[in-house]
Amino acid sequence: MLRISAKALAAAALLLFPLIAATAQAPREPYGIGLEGFPYPYPVNMLPLVNDGEPVRMAYMDVAPAQPNGRTVVLLHGRNFPSSYWAPVIKTLTEAGFRVVVPDQIGFGKSTKPAGELHFDNLARNTIALPDHLGIDKVDIVAHSMGGMVGVRITRAYPDRVAHLLLTAPIGLEDYRLYVPPLIKQPVLFIMGADDHNAPGRPNAPEELRPLMGRNADLARALAARMSNARAEVDPGYRPPRLSRGAGEIRRADARLPRKVVLENSLLGSSTEQGPALRSLLRQWT
Repeated sequence: MLRISAKALAAAALLLFPLIAATAQAPREPYGIGLEGFPYPYPVNMLPLVNDGEPVRMAYMDVAPAQPNGRTVVLLHGRNFPSSYWAPVIKTLTEAGFRVVVPDQIGFGKSTKPAGELHFDNLARNTIALPDHLGIDKVDIVAHSMGGMVGVRITRAYPDRVAHLLLTAPIGLEDYRLYVPPLIKQPVLFIMGADDHNAPGRPNAPEELRPLMGRNADLARALAARMSNARAEVDPGYRPPRLSRGAGEIRRADARLPRKVVLENSLLGSSTEQGPALRSLLRQWT
């Protein structure tokens, strides 16, 4: 009986040893307010800035292509994301010859979390300061979600600095629809899904907001119709990437865009099919 207990004890010790060894290892670095301990896919640099008298630092990735084509794309993240989620798009663009600059907006990701308020005009100024700092005269902007609002502010305020603006599942169309059409002349694409991710929350929203919810596709169409060089494509099967996989189509916004390009799971998807499509679009986007 004593021998059996000793064997059982030894077996239990062997089972527990990996757990004991694991707890003895150095603990993982906790995430800090600047996302310390959270790895980004490419090296992160810091640009010192001043917003409303407060010194801040804007984090950004500057990824060079192996074979440069002379063009630079700035990727603007959405509200709920750090810029690291652009990793598959960065890879696609650099393989196609684009230099890719990807900032974390002030208040997001690895950038400073300021004591003051965040304003889109400041975010636009901060973003255009980045190509200034890097010596880049003109950029193409690809913007997602809240980044679309920043991209519109930049294009409206600095039209000579933006060659093209591509908005993927942007928000805030109802805020700037009365001001954008006369001011943005660059080719603009709206990639929208008919199944609006804002619609499911309509029953729980304040009554005065309910009529406006679920209408992003209609707003994009109306906005594009009022602009001089824009087009909105709405796909019944497309949903934002955080909901499910889908497909979106882009057709020509002007003669310089390809006739038809299919993007799997928007620009942010992990599908291997979206890479060639995006390369094809931007290669002809000259």
